[in-house]
Amino acid sequence: MKIYHFLFLLLASMGLLFCNSPKHAISIEEPDFNDHFFNKENIPVVRGKILNLSEEEVESIQISYAISTPLQLLQINKTGKLVRWNL
Repeated sequence: MKIYHFLFLLLASMGLLFCNSPKHAISIEEPDFNDHFFNKENIPVVRGKILNLSEEEVESIQISYAISTPLQLLQINKTGKLVRWNL
């Protein structure tokens, strides 16, 4: 049974060793991080689909969300409305 534990730990450690971060990821320490982080094109957008929602409900529903910044440890609570996308 110990050989199985050893093999599992060996494979797990090799898997962690060969895991790389994505090539396009920018580290916080890099000088280009601020340019990337504060660029409006890089702001994340949450998209989803809500089923069985009437037109009146689309207008009346408000969504609460929080924005957190990684460098200043700041959290801002905001609200927004649903936007209908015609696909």
